[in-house]
Amino acid sequence: MWCAGRHCPAGTHVELPCGAAFGPFVAGPEGTVLLEVMMGDPRSWGDDPDAYLAALQQRGAEPLPDPPIDLPAWLEDFRTRWVAEGEYPDGG
Repeated sequence: MWCAGRHCPAGTHVELPCGAAFGPFVAGPEGTVLLEVMMGDPRSWGDDPDAYLAALQQRGAEPLPDPPIDLPAWLEDFRTRWVAEGEYPDGG
């Protein structure tokens, strides 16, 4: 797998501090398996939809729909939300 142009072989640890921009994650022809551990609020959000679309286009890829997940009633799903400058999902 590659993350932002950096090779991440099996066993690589990728730490993402709160608010850090990252990606794209790019799997090789055989795909990849990731183990994700979240501490605190597990939601993420993006602020650059054009970069996301460019990464897809560059690789001839199409976005897949978000799979259904069970979130508690008090936790809003932000998976399809793009954050504008100065606007944060937590209201901050």
